[in-house]
Amino acid sequence: MRQLAFDLPHRAAMGRSDFIISGSNTLAVAEIERWDLWSEGRLALLGPEGAGKTHLAQVFAALTGARTVSPLTTPLARPGAIILEDLDRLADPAAVSEPLFHLLNAQRAAGQPVLLTGRTPPLSWRLGLADLASRLAASSVVRIEPPDDALLAALLRKLFDDRLLACPDPVIRFLVPRIERSYKAAQRVVARMDALALDLRHEISVALAVKALAAPA
Repeated sequence: MRQLAFDLPHRAAMGRSDFIISGSNTLAVAEIERWDLWSEGRLALLGPEGAGKTHLAQVFAALTGARTVSPLTTPLARPGAIILEDLDRLADPAAVSEPLFHLLNAQRAAGQPVLLTGRTPPLSWRLGLADLASRLAASSVVRIEPPDDALLAALLRKLFDDRLLACPDPVIRFLVPRIERSYKAAQRVVARMDALALDLRHEISVALAVKALAAPA
């Protein structure tokens, strides 16, 4: 395990076997694995921040060889499966509407799948082109729901493991009923405990969890 004196970088495990499945995301996992049956060859994968959309996009990439591209990408010379992430966060949605429309048309003509991700439904992405809106409305849609207790506990365990931190079971049991039921809250508390462990040169413990929860957000 990591020596607490060093702030080493961490990398999230992003393989299919690393994705934690529960009732909150079973449908999303199933849709990714049946990518060849998506309506119009497209899936809009929706969910709150930290829910695992990027992780599932990487699973999709492993299944199909998909590349993550910009909405401003022109139709590809050699079409293949593509991923377009965070389409609800575009700085200038109107500017990408026409290029995205042509890109989606080219992908459909080539019979290549497209995975789109966002926190909100496609019709709320303010893309401003009626024909594009109709294309998006015809896509398959699946949502990752907020985590239940079982998923939240497993997620906390994974987040500690990603940082190479040994976390005793009592710490997980302490945190689950005390943090907000959200993926982002789990990420925040683990990051806060990691920083405190480094600052205080202290192992992960319930006492450290108490300090992390009391610290300003």
